[in-house]
Amino acid sequence: MTAVIIWTNHHEASAAAERTADQLFQEVSAKIDERLNRLLGAVKATVDTASAVPSLADEPDFDGLAYPALKAMIRFLEARPHVYTVAAGFSSGAFIQVLLARGNAAKAAFDAPEAAHFVVRTISLDRDGNRIQYVRFLDRDRRVVAARTEKDPAYDPRERIWYRNALVAEETVFSDPFIFAALKKPGFTASRRLIGGGGVISVALTLSDMGELLAAQPASPNAVAFVFNAEQEILVRSSNLIDRTADPDAPGDGSGLPGIGQSGNAIVQAVGRVGMPSDSAASGALRFDVEGQPFLARVEPVGAQFGFRQFVAVAAPLTDFTEHIARMQQRNVATSLIALA
Repeated sequence: MTAVIIWTNHHEASAAAERTADQLFQEVSAKIDERLNRLLGAVKATVDTASAVPSLADEPDFDGLAYPALKAMIRFLEARPHVYTVAAGFSSGAFIQVLLARGNAAKAAFDAPEAAHFVVRTISLDRDGNRIQYVRFLDRDRRVVAARTEKDPAYDPRERIWYRNALVAEETVFSDPFIFAALKKPGFTASRRLIGGGGVISVALTLSDMGELLAAQPASPNAVAFVFNAEQEILVRSSNLIDRTADPDAPGDGSGLPGIGQSGNAIVQAVGRVGMPSDSAASGALRFDVEGQPFLARVEPVGAQFGFRQFVAVAAPLTDFTEHIARMQQRNVATSLIALA
């Protein structure tokens, strides 16, 4: 009789632990979705407002340092660490881009000197209509510390997807996430046609801070999380999720994002096998084994409010939620043996 009671208590307690885990996973997913939507909403509002500013619609002259909106672009970057770059492209092929030279990857991409804090990249037309690219490196006080000039640059904003999509749209357009070539980090762009229709403004954002956000929402001591898209490409993972991928920058299907199948993490691979959602819905609660250890997980959509087809997966070993049950069971067994003695 005692054994039956112990088994019944264990079974009910285990089921309750799984329900608790799933509820915690849902709460974490909701917080991540809220944070992402808040970020996307703020960016959309900024791009909507900036697209109507007349000074942004003016094409840059010469090296762009006299561009009417340059100071505003720099202030915008300084106040938003998740923004990688602000740019405007024009129907003539002119272009101006401002970015913060954060970290060695960004400096190396532009061969920037150590003192550079801002990079102003401008493509303008000379008197004969030839496109000339000017790169100016500014220090923190916005003084030029280095300069570079190039004729007939290969880069043309009119050929970029962010330009083409926004030019024919009536509102801000978000790109699908991809890896920024210079930073080797995932991000996306938000773009909109400028007033007058002669150009497009684009803001590029990184998702680098999302990894810390994922880790800062622990559902349990050993919980991990990652965000992926419907193409099974990983956008970002929690900073406590170790991924020993042989090539972390291995491309996905044209986006540069690593695929779930390329992951060196067994938990990520397991979610890919059993929990891949359809385009319209997530698969919800999951249970699977990793190296003989049972895991619980949940997959939920995020960013759907802005048309993103992305999902967050939260997973943790079952023992995170049942260890206290095991301890309680041991005490019950000991108590029962004493009673039977």
